[in-house]
Amino acid sequence: MSTETNVSSREARSEQPYYKWIVLGTVIFALLIILLDITVVNVSIPRIMTDFGTNISNVEWVFNAYTLAFAATLITFGKLGDMFGHKNLFLGGLVVFGAASAASGAAPSIDWLIVFRTFQGLGAAMMMPATLALMLSAFPPHQRGLALGFWGAMAGVALAIGPVLGGWLTDDFSWRWIFYINIPVVILAIILTLTFIHGGLLNIVFSFDIFIRGFRIAAGFTLAGAIISLFIRQRRRTEPDQKPNQPPVAAAG
Repeated sequence: MSTETNVSSREARSEQPYYKWIVLGTVIFALLIILLDITVVNVSIPRIMTDFGTNISNVEWVFNAYTLAFAATLITFGKLGDMFGHKNLFLGGLVVFGAASAASGAAPSIDWLIVFRTFQGLGAAMMMPATLALMLSAFPPHQRGLALGFWGAMAGVALAIGPVLGGWLTDDFSWRWIFYINIPVVILAIILTLTFIHGGLLNIVFSFDIFIRGFRIAAGFTLAGAIISLFIRQRRRTEPDQKPNQPPVAAAG
């Protein structure tokens, strides 16, 4: 009974005129942290190199791991959103992204930082298709152009302010805060999603079609894993002088 009450309450909210703006604000929060984390790291590279006593070819993977995991799995997670609900993937992405951000900020070595940044990229790929799907479903057809305009404008702002924000946090606090700053945004987005955004949690009817789609998605993840493995193998080839005691990234190739 309580579940039915909660669902009907969310449906009632979705009829309110402010609902679409709350959805837009929620997905823009997610969009900001997804795109900020592409550019925010660049200005922190010298400080990360100093703290971990590593070289530029290692630190480049702090950027590459995120963008590679994000790009390689984006389409697959979009398909998963179509199957299991974009709200579910959005919430899952927020949790993965937030946990990976906290772990990246606390990373004890450059290799662990690269691993956590890979998971951050996976969380971003889970969220990105859902931001558009949730936003467009909340707006009536005649206002979707307006919503897309806001979405595109904020994407540009996020990419532009990333280096400025990263430089300020690195100089006045620590490079670790470029990751910690994501956590309150993630928490706020989770609260808004659970409270306001319409759409139940997992409600799946299994069929043969589900298994076919699952096979295609598994193939997509396999391809993404192969691409990432090839890049890691290439990294090892270009760095033959690495020390023997390497945490998980070196071992993964």
